Amino acid sequence: MSRLLHYGVYFFAGVAVGAGDIAHGLFARDRSLAERWPVWLVAALAMFAIDVMMIIAILPMAVANGVVPLARHLISGLVFIMCCGTTGFAMLALFLRFANRRAPALDSLSRNAYGIYLVHFGFVLWTQYLLLPAALPAAVKAAIVLTVALVASWMTTAALRRIPGVGRVI
Repeated sequence: MSRLLHYGVYFFAGVAVGAGDIAHGLFARDRSLAERWPVWLVAALAMFAIDVMMIIAILPMAVANGVVPLARHLISGLVFIMCCGTTGFAMLALFLRFANRRAPALDSLSRNAYGIYLVHFGFVLWTQYLLLPAALPAAVKAAIVLTVALVASWMTTAALRRIPGVGRVI
């Protein structure tokens, strides 16, 4: 349930940000988000620690004390969403502050990011499924899934953007 809210919030936040002038306002390189990157980094680490504590200690105690499942799921879902949001803003702040050079590959990634977001899940899911029988360490499987999903999603999006009607949407 928290994933639905999580993705919904980020989708509509992305639409709102993308509809405006991204070079000014909150996401400008010389504004408070970039200037306060240390605060966002500490906040993200703190939220991650809280999320881990929630999973390791608080939820098991809640189960043992009879807290109803709906309350447990609601609280853990909200903590997860706050952790992801804080981490997202921390990463934005870090990149706004320190990543100031343009690169052709990153420009292409930027142009295709929305399409990658739309099509990536199928590539992730099927690559994971195909790797299930492989006797590989989890980190290796994760690296393979990340690489395959990113490259396949990027190529698919770049191809779809060549279709006139689709190119204007993604």
